[in-house]
Amino acid sequence: AAKRHIHHLITETPVRPSALRGLGAMPNVFALECCIDELAERAGKDPVEYRLSITADKRATALPDIAALGETVKGVDAAVIQPPNWDPNANAIAEDAARRYPNRFAILGWFIGQSRAGTAFFIQLLLNVTNMVLSVVLVLELHMGVAGTGLAAIISEYVAVVVGLVLILQRLRQLGARFDRMTVFEPTGFSRLISANSDIMIRTLCLLFAFSWMASRGARQGDTIIAANSILLHFFDVAAYLIDGFAYAAEALVGQAIGARKRERYGRAIRLSTLWAMAFGLLTSAIIFFGGGTLIDLMTVNEEVRTTARVYLPLAAATPFLGAACFLYDGIFTGAMATREMRNMMVLSLAIYLASSQVLEGLYGNHGLWIAFCIFFIARGVSFAACLKSLERKAFQSA
Repeated sequence: AAKRHIHHLITETPVRPSALRGLGAMPNVFALECCIDELAERAGKDPVEYRLSITADKRATALPDIAALGETVKGVDAAVIQPPNWDPNANAIAEDAARRYPNRFAILGWFIGQSRAGTAFFIQLLLNVTNMVLSVVLVLELHMGVAGTGLAAIISEYVAVVVGLVLILQRLRQLGARFDRMTVFEPTGFSRLISANSDIMIRTLCLLFAFSWMASRGARQGDTIIAANSILLHFFDVAAYLIDGFAYAAEALVGQAIGARKRERYGRAIRLSTLWAMAFGLLTSAIIFFGGGTLIDLMTVNEEVRTTARVYLPLAAATPFLGAACFLYDGIFTGAMATREMRNMMVLSLAIYLASSQVLEGLYGNHGLWIAFCIFFIARGVSFAACLKSLERKAFQSA
């Protein structure tokens, strides 16, 4: 008998088979579901009931309940996101817990200002350990779900605050300090404190706007660019946390030197903190430059994002070193209570950054955006350095 090879190629279909990234996935699924409907009809059963009777997967059997729940609420999205046993009060519990958080940051700042960073670290470590232990007990052991998570977080916050206040009282007793209402609420000093906080808030808002601008402009260039930029900015964030420690040290040491009217201590604090901050900035930049490829691969499996992130890696690697001076000067000027100058230099640097990004992005795309980001840090560092001499003269003008 003769053998024949018959080829049948369908060039046009009602539904594009590659729509679901599979070999005819959509037509195949449609054919299978039609077959199941026919089997259910022959068995004399409801199509949904028939499917449930031959399905062992619990996720699949729960799907009709979720869909039915979606019809009873305003919108299916909430039902798809939330499982059938979702606590309807969970969101309200979490929001209530967030509103009741005490402010531990003032306590941490007090200890850092006292050059007792070890105590601040102990309080933060206590908070995290308490939160982890309570989360395990309340969620896994007592099965409190989301409410247990929120309760663990708020209890740990209060534990940290109470312990911090006890340690502050002990420290005040050691110093022989006592509460003097007239001194604490003295109008001139109090207004200066409020003004300094306002300046720092404006500086922080400008900094957040700069990073938001970076993310927004990257998003305009496509999903791959914004994903690559996000990974690279994470490298900068980690480096910033490392270098920020020297800014906190400079803030405390400079403030103490100015308060004690010790010009030599002031100069030594700036020299040492600058040396160590720039050294760590250079070190982190080198780590990102030489090891960034491996770190990128650990953070994403998308080859297109990996390749794109490597293209901009050299510019991203420069940001920790360029930003080290900015972080350090923030600490120096805050310690000297020169917050108005710090605010003004931030506003000026932000204006330079926005203007340069508009020009450079149009010329060089995402490369231009990263170059403008580097210019932002350079502008901050140069403008701060230009004010450093006048800051010293102002701080010790009567010394």
